[in-house]
Amino acid sequence: MTPALQPDDYLLLLTRGFRRWLKAGRLVMFRHPEEGLMVKRVRRFDNTTGTLEVAGDSALSAAPEALGPVPLDRVIGLGILPIRA
Repeated sequence: MTPALQPDDYLLLLTRGFRRWLKAGRLVMFRHPEEGLMVKRVRRFDNTTGTLEVAGDSALSAAPEALGPVPLDRVIGLGILPIRA
């Protein structure tokens, strides 16, 4: 998630009641079925389907289409405070 987060940085998460703050530009941590834990930036929240479209900040990040929609039940939390290591 560079440049927002660097290796060994921490990200403080809001793990309950975060749905009302989900909007484009916010960081989320979620469990990807193939890649494991990921931190990405929300591009769009579809309230109708309960899914997020996410993308990384780096040009080397996987394309949003490759990641697919992220169901809310896979979201672990909303990033509220990055902490530099």
